[in-house]
Amino acid sequence: MPVLGLQSSSLNIPSYGRVSNQANVHETIVVDFEAPEHFEFGVTAPIWDAASTHGSVKAGYCLFEPSIDNVHGGAQSAKLALLQPDIDERRRLHFEHRWSFDDKHFWTVAWYYLPTDFVGVDAEWHEILRCATTYMHRKGKPWTFDPNNYEWWKASLHLTPHNDRFKIFAAIGLGQVDNDGDGVNDYPGGPGFVGRRLVYSVDTIGRGEWNKLVTYVYRDKEHGVFQFWLNDVLQWDEGEIDTLGISFERMQYAYEHPEIYSMARVTSGISLYTGIGGTPKTVYFDDVILSNNTKLAY
Repeated sequence: MPVLGLQSSSLNIPSYGRVSNQANVHETIVVDFEAPEHFEFGVTAPIWDAASTHGSVKAGYCLFEPSIDNVHGGAQSAKLALLQPDIDERRRLHFEHRWSFDDKHFWTVAWYYLPTDFVGVDAEWHEILRCATTYMHRKGKPWTFDPNNYEWWKASLHLTPHNDRFKIFAAIGLGQVDNDGDGVNDYPGGPGFVGRRLVYSVDTIGRGEWNKLVTYVYRDKEHGVFQFWLNDVLQWDEGEIDTLGISFERMQYAYEHPEIYSMARVTSGISLYTGIGGTPKTVYFDDVILSNNTKLAY
């Protein structure tokens, strides 16, 4: 069983220690989409306990279901589809696992498939993985950026067209956070990718083929790391960057006060997310691994 990253001399996971938290546990979660619980989502689900827009799945506007149409390993894969992305809750599927507030290391492995008839990225942004996220929202407050309302940060993968194929990119410093309470975003830029520094994969992916995506994020204000491998080839190695998101102390407070915060979470997971009014989209995931270990063997 190889240890991920040892094949690349560029992988240098820092060892800056951890914030003390007795509830914190190192674990690796394997999701091969062969078991019924791999498709369960909601706050009590064993894996996807931080899923979004589950109401649209239940209403039939989005799909998250087993499929035998395109399979990487085993008997089935997961099919995700946006059938009518005309409003916000119908244009996003996020199936995420909630980690401890002070987790620093985030590994995500996923086999990803675009069907041969996949369309709609040319004029639309399209998210495929949430490698690490921090979110907090006060009850009864609007979903607008304000340290007293709603804050978020994420390291995520997105598609962009490249000839008849696609490159994968990420925005460095994608978020709206005010840890020091000065009223100024710690991650200037926005909305969306405006004003953000973008990094792109060297290699491409195409329709009708399975591709392995691997990401590593180390959360830290000054010594953060964001790395991405495509089919075991390192595509970018961003280090000494701010990947903290919402601070450990503020996130701990939000975790411990659910009577104040309707949402407080640190997560990672799979995604199908596009613009409002975008083209209907279908993708497939298989053999997903989520881990908060310092190194990942698989």
